[in-house]
Amino acid sequence: MTLAWTGGSRPDQQQPASGELDTVSGHQLASAARVGLTVDEHRLLGQQALGLCSAVDLAGELEQLTQPDACACDCDLLGHVWNLAGDQLVSRAVAERAEYAPGTFCWTDLAAAEPGVARDFYCGLFGWEAHELPMGARGSYVMMTLEGKPVCAIAAQPEQQRAAGVPSMWNSYVCVDSADELAARAEQLGASVHAPPFDVMDAGRMAVIQDPQGAFFEIWEPRGHFGAALVNAPAALVWNELSTSDQDAAAGFYCALFGWSVEEFPGMENRYLTLLNDGASNGGILHGLMPPHDPPHWLVYFGVDVLDGALIRAAALGATVQRGPMEIPVARIAFLIDPQGARFALYDGELDP
Repeated sequence: MTLAWTGGSRPDQQQPASGELDTVSGHQLASAARVGLTVDEHRLLGQQALGLCSAVDLAGELEQLTQPDACACDCDLLGHVWNLAGDQLVSRAVAERAEYAPGTFCWTDLAAAEPGVARDFYCGLFGWEAHELPMGARGSYVMMTLEGKPVCAIAAQPEQQRAAGVPSMWNSYVCVDSADELAARAEQLGASVHAPPFDVMDAGRMAVIQDPQGAFFEIWEPRGHFGAALVNAPAALVWNELSTSDQDAAAGFYCALFGWSVEEFPGMENRYLTLLNDGASNGGILHGLMPPHDPPHWLVYFGVDVLDGALIRAAALGATVQRGPMEIPVARIAFLIDPQGARFALYDGELDP
């Protein structure tokens, strides 16, 4: 199939001459509603040409689009995601990864009371595909992929957590050169090593740390598995955020542990610290706990194309919208609780490459 348009210029090229079609090779598009889109291969004129589009639903049935204003779709072309919403084409860099620098958030997985229920919810919300990896007596580790690229995973919650009534939770992993050295350093800085370094088959070596204020995080020494192959994109991990009782003390701990630096993010109602790893944005720290009575914790954000549509899907699948939608200087965001109590956030806005 060929995707072409004449109404306006592509962001990476000059506008074609009058009557000349600007054409790039294309493939099936994925809409915000998780259906395939095929585009008339002669021309694309924003809303007008969207009337020429037809959707292929999950059952394979062709359906004419009659409400182009509600349509939003992505096509991965030339290393960018071209987002079509209404009559505008917007380019978003596709951030694929083959490795992570030490000190970078590299992976997230969900410890779920009922992994099958969690898998169905998140596949329905984000369009992920699930691949079960047997783990012997520990059950299975369900790798979630997007377009064949690993983005996160879902596993059974440890029995001691389940017995204690701990809700399902998303875990945040930081890439390190040596899990043993970082775990020892964290302990020297006042953290608790909840699970000492251990091998995860041939995938890597990890430890579970609780920072001095009480938030849990994981360190990951990669071997066979380096982390997420796709980040900073719709349906992928885009941000990690710490909610803590002491913003400055937490910043001091993590900077000493990983060599991070911090800077205040402008334009926020409450003081917000951006965490930098070798100058690159790597997460943030809220001013105070959010929600106020929650224990300190790391929160994961997943990207979406159209926040309002994603919230409708999430609610239909059984999630609770805790806060939002709300505006911040670079995005619209919302905070949700999945059907098993795991907190996560959705992000519709500017993304780093």
